[in-house]
Amino acid sequence: MKEGFLIGGAFIFAGLVLETSVGPVVWDAFRWPVNGIVLFTFLFVIVLFFLLRKKVYGFQFIGTYGAAIPALVYAVILTTIMGLTRQTDDGSPKRYASEVEIQTKTGKNIHATIDVNKPVEVDGWKIYQYGYDTQMGAMSTTSILELVRDPWLPLVYTGIYMMLAGAVCMFIFGGKRKRV
Repeated sequence: MKEGFLIGGAFIFAGLVLETSVGPVVWDAFRWPVNGIVLFTFLFVIVLFFLLRKKVYGFQFIGTYGAAIPALVYAVILTTIMGLTRQTDDGSPKRYASEVEIQTKTGKNIHATIDVNKPVEVDGWKIYQYGYDTQMGAMSTTSILELVRDPWLPLVYTGIYMMLAGAVCMFIFGGKRKRV
């Protein structure tokens, strides 16, 4: 596992050097067709790793516990740091919110405030603050709302929790077994 922690640490160091020297990633550059090219390149690399896994030590190492455990540890640490670090952009508004009047088919009138990542739920629909008129900035009177209805969401969460329970059970009860 030492090798995995060293390699992971080197990747983090390289990422920090790139971030400070080149600057942040411009995510708008990954629009179509670039995102499609990146996807197919990523899939090609995965297939290449799979085909060469027995011939190249580095590709073989990626599939071992010595690589997986350090990668998960680094992912947890970096996710925690990102969650605790304030992510700000100079000049961007502190809050995106809209005061709305919602009228349903049944005749209900609902007055609500919709914030980013704090949707309002009405009759099984979630209404999200999606954007605003960026040219007007803080003086914008135009809001862009997104309505989402996902009746399958409870089943998706059930599946995720079942996978987590299975992983925990494998971790606890899945030790090596003797072959007869």
